[in-house]
Amino acid sequence: ELLFNFRILRTRPFDNWDKRMSAFYSLQLHYYDKVLQDKKTELAAHEEALRLGNFKALLEELTTSSMLHLKHHLHRHISDDDTFDTTYRKRLDAFLKRYPVIGSSTHSIVNSLGGKAVLDYVIIDEASQQDIVPGVLALSCAKNLIIVGDRKQLAHIPEKLGLEAPAPWYDCEKYSLLDSCVSVFGNSIPMTLLKEHYRCHPRIIQFCNQ
Repeated sequence: ELLFNFRILRTRPFDNWDKRMSAFYSLQLHYYDKVLQDKKTELAAHEEALRLGNFKALLEELTTSSMLHLKHHLHRHISDDDTFDTTYRKRLDAFLKRYPVIGSSTHSIVNSLGGKAVLDYVIIDEASQQDIVPGVLALSCAKNLIIVGDRKQLAHIPEKLGLEAPAPWYDCEKYSLLDSCVSVFGNSIPMTLLKEHYRCHPRIIQFCNQ
């Protein structure tokens, strides 16, 4: 078998299990040493390319220029004359024009908007921890909805109301908003896995996805 599969003529070093495993471990160790050395060589080449390209200076220049551009844009388009402290509900269009991105909880968004506004997009984060009822109320404020969550996280802790659900997937005591939406809509809505974030190396999140 060793002759036909691996072209090994001298089989005495492999005539028992312990000898075979010792040889295999030695080969594995040599392989990983070789791979690590190759990666270190590649890393050194990339670091040298970055050094010759003056990468750090270019990155600092890009960061500074981007921040100046943002501040200039905000200064031109946002006035400090009106803070909308007490009038934002009556002047909701002007308020949303000045603050195009707003934050709220699903419990308060309807009251915060006065029950009148319909937002272009509503993004519900941590939807696996979100009860169904307040989540559904937030849907009434949205033209488009993006639900973000992880169904493998610990489940939410619902309040025991003892009310009978109109359908199984609307059971607030068993399912989160994320579970309910995935089960109700299934493949009729687009779904995507997280591809990039800034909490860990991209290869780690790709490993999690796979």
